[in-house]
Amino acid sequence: MSKFLLLTMAVLIFLLCADADAQPTLQGEVIWESTTSVGFNDLKFSPDDKYFYIRNDNGIHKFDSENGHYMGIFIAGLTDDFGIISEYGWMFCTRAEGLSIYDMNTGEFIRNIGDSWPGGWFDVSPDKSKIVFRQQGSMWVYSLPDLQEICRFQHNGSPRFLNNDQIAMTRSDSAMGGGNWAVDIYSVQQQMIIKKLPIPHPANSGDAMYVSSDYKNIITINSTEVNFYDSEKGELINKIPFHQAYIFGFNPTGQYYNISGSIQNSIYNFKNHKEIFSLNPDDIRAVRFLNLNNKRLISIHKFGILKMLRFDFDSLATGVEIKDDIPVIYPNPTMNFVNIPIENEFITKVVIRDYTGKEFPTDYLIESNKKLAVLRLNLTTLPKGTYIITIQSGKENKTYKLMKGE
Repeated sequence: MSKFLLLTMAVLIFLLCADADAQPTLQGEVIWESTTSVGFNDLKFSPDDKYFYIRNDNGIHKFDSENGHYMGIFIAGLTDDFGIISEYGWMFCTRAEGLSIYDMNTGEFIRNIGDSWPGGWFDVSPDKSKIVFRQQGSMWVYSLPDLQEICRFQHNGSPRFLNNDQIAMTRSDSAMGGGNWAVDIYSVQQQMIIKKLPIPHPANSGDAMYVSSDYKNIITINSTEVNFYDSEKGELINKIPFHQAYIFGFNPTGQYYNISGSIQNSIYNFKNHKEIFSLNPDDIRAVRFLNLNNKRLISIHKFGILKMLRFDFDSLATGVEIKDDIPVIYPNPTMNFVNIPIENEFITKVVIRDYTGKEFPTDYLIESNKKLAVLRLNLTTLPKGTYIITIQSGKENKTYKLMKGE
């Protein structure tokens, strides 16, 4: 056999092996495609997912989520950051005039807090009782819904609530060397910085800090990787190599997250930080999860074209098709037991897994009469969470999703 033929076979084997380990690149089912191209700096959904808003230098633009219809400029003028608090019906915008508050349904101006450019993000506490924003080199904390000042303190970082009392803020720290950043933790109740976490962060990217949906992780992004830190101790938990990541977002339940970058867009499982699938890197520039729907997201394509895509994240995460639309499991959610009607008693195996693929011991029995057979699962030993149940009966497998409460 010639050396050329041997070399060719070796290359083919290498490529096949490499492709076997690669995550699938998916397009998703297109629900609609926008006819209006709008450049954007940020994209957020209304709490009910009926509308989404894009911020650019001209203002905040409103779209219909059902069909992608462009509804025009909702709030005109330059805005640095914005967000909606549906509990009070308000949209908050950081603007040159201060922190401006508008009616979330009509866009009607309500009032300002402060009178100069905040120059950074604002954030809302988990219980929606407080807001924090930066202005004139200080952090301002106000109560909701009465909008009364709670405290004000000197700090130039960008704030993120860790809980209803503590606020994490990025800080330049020359002591760490190389112009790195660290994270300060401020207590609203004590009105002082109570902790300094040595979380390294490159200079000029202090705003690229996020907090996970469960508030247990502080997440930082730099030019080469995404880092996950314990929000209590500041210890590095996990890191994901990612070239020039610039957008990060969780799905509504916090089970998955997306990272978008200049050459890669991927969805990950938050429990084990494994990549579930990647999106077409040549076309898609960024993605955003909807607030309520666990299977849809907005993708931003070349030239600012928007598409609503649908994916079954749960099935992609576990590798099995999940029957959410078949109402045979009862009760669901459940506390201790669940009943699943079956066609016969010839069950060969029942498997219970969580979203990381971990299997749990299965305790079940089959109750039957002449007309009906029911598989009854004992779930008392399982912790609270979401599980995938696979029932094997001869050559046929059926898979369901189950919610276990406390």
